[in-house]
Amino acid sequence: MEYLGSNKEILLVGLNPTEQALKHGAVFCQTNGLWRILSNSTLMPRNLDIDSIPLFGEKDGKYRNYANHFFGDKTNLGFLDLVPDVYAKKGSTVKITQQHLDNFDAKIKETNIKKIGLLGLKVTKALFLGLLNNVSYGKLNQTISIGKNQVEVFCLPFPETVPITIEKKLVYYNMLNCIS
Repeated sequence: MEYLGSNKEILLVGLNPTEQALKHGAVFCQTNGLWRILSNSTLMPRNLDIDSIPLFGEKDGKYRNYANHFFGDKTNLGFLDLVPDVYAKKGSTVKITQQHLDNFDAKIKETNIKKIGLLGLKVTKALFLGLLNNVSYGKLNQTISIGKNQVEVFCLPFPETVPITIEKKLVYYNMLNCIS
């Protein structure tokens, strides 16, 4: 699933969707870690109540399509999976190929992206293989050219599994909304 368009200025890049995300057309639909971070960040309006987003799917309605609210037409925030054709729950089993990297480049060339937030170290290392010696969270010393734009790149802690407090994660995610 991808949320791209000419109005998108900030792009979050995940590794891959899960089967549930594909089935329900909703990224990060099984957990709300990313949505809690975004709803508490400076990237989204403060009046957004994620618990009011209706449940859907399965018998007990346990999924929410947060993505339409966060990445919809009315926001400047976009989303793209680096490996959209692999549906695994464990990122350690996902292999990133050169074709995935080429497809990513082709998709973002058609955007007005000014900042990219890479969700996790694996995605960051894949995109900057050999260009960065040490990868840590925050703004990278590397910018990339996309069309006419020089794009700032940020490595963000993965919202679900990284053992960092939400307050610390917010520091990194809020960097995306700062004026350079």
